[in-house]
Amino acid sequence: LFLGVFLVYRFSSRRIHKVQFTDLDRKIAYSAGLYIIVISFSDFLASITEKTRTHVMKILQPYRDMII
Repeated sequence: LFLGVFLVYRFSSRRIHKVQFTDLDRKIAYSAGLYIIVISFSDFLASITEKTRTHVMKILQPYRDMII
């Protein structure tokens, strides 16, 4: 959240003074990109895992019922 607020403030078109892209800005943009990729991938992985688990449980349900 802090990173998003900082990026919006730093690169807003409503700023009075123009901003030069510094080495710090490059590092922040790189970190933000990595953060977005990691969070998106983890959400995707969690979704795939849940779908796989549901599908496997449907297949294994008859065998589970026989054991219990």
